[in-house]
Amino acid sequence: MFSCPSYLILMLTNKCNLSCSYCYLGNNKAKKESGMDMPKVFIDRAILLLDSDQKSLHVQLTGGEPFLVPGLVEYASFKIREKYPNASIGIQTNATLINDKAINIIEKFKLKLGISLDGEPPLQESQRGKANDTFKGLHLLEQRKIPFNITTVVTKENADKLHRLVLMLGNFTMARGLGLDCLVLKGKALENSVLKADPDQIKSGIKNMVQALKMVNASRNIPLVIRELGKLNKIKQKHGTRFFCNGAMGNSLAVTPQGMLYPCSQTAFDPKFFLGALDPVKPDSVLSLNLSSKLEDYILNRRTKEKCNNCDLNTQCPGDCPSRLYYNGKDGDELICTIYRSFYKSA
Repeated sequence: MFSCPSYLILMLTNKCNLSCSYCYLGNNKAKKESGMDMPKVFIDRAILLLDSDQKSLHVQLTGGEPFLVPGLVEYASFKIREKYPNASIGIQTNATLINDKAINIIEKFKLKLGISLDGEPPLQESQRGKANDTFKGLHLLEQRKIPFNITTVVTKENADKLHRLVLMLGNFTMARGLGLDCLVLKGKALENSVLKADPDQIKSGIKNMVQALKMVNASRNIPLVIRELGKLNKIKQKHGTRFFCNGAMGNSLAVTPQGMLYPCSQTAFDPKFFLGALDPVKPDSVLSLNLSSKLEDYILNRRTKEKCNNCDLNTQCPGDCPSRLYYNGKDGDELICTIYRSFYKSA
């Protein structure tokens, strides 16, 4: 029996205009001149899978780079708003294609905007490319007064420079939050595993980051929030859940441009986590669905370490991303543990 998700991820295209050094889609990502876009029929079918009985529904639009297909972003947003007026809609982008048309779509459908940014222009150029275009996009968002959040992949190259990212974001009044993602050893990251940060880098980087955050927020009307600090505080105050993400709770579902289903976008195209495929003909049907056993395998990865029992943060820690734990192996949670502990000591 299919259990409907409350968190749906639509991978609108596998095309991308960047070539990030650690891209976890690897060979499943295509250049902007080729690749596949999600047919509108799959958008229609996927939206029907959402659990309409849930009070809180979220749809995340992603890719590839979703603003390579602005028409699909607009179509999906319209269909979601039409069927679930109160659902939240987010979009994750590299910001290189942010223009007036993209901003009009963001404003029209009240999209929550997430930007992938790893640091100042030289570092962004090194790890992702097209830094000038990314920062042009950020400045346009600032001019148009569009709030945005930043997601940063923590690597050996930027782990000890996180404070500089905070200081830079302090100049953007529309920047609202910053989240840290540890490297997932999948796709290109497997080839470039040298990019993995080490714990000592992270300890010093976060200590300086917290100091920079206090300095930046002292002069801001709306404070900049670090996601990981927010998670720890919410759990401590009993307002949050002790799960890293919706995937760890079994509430999320990712749909690829081909209509294939996975627990989250990081597991996309991995046969081990294939859940089934959308039926392009029957609205309420999926093909070859084997949800329960696959999700069980996925969720069991979320938090199984005995060392958690002796950690000062055991009652506050949200754990780690299940897919990251799976792909990064036995000690895959070492860096996220270091991140939480460092924030706990420095805040």
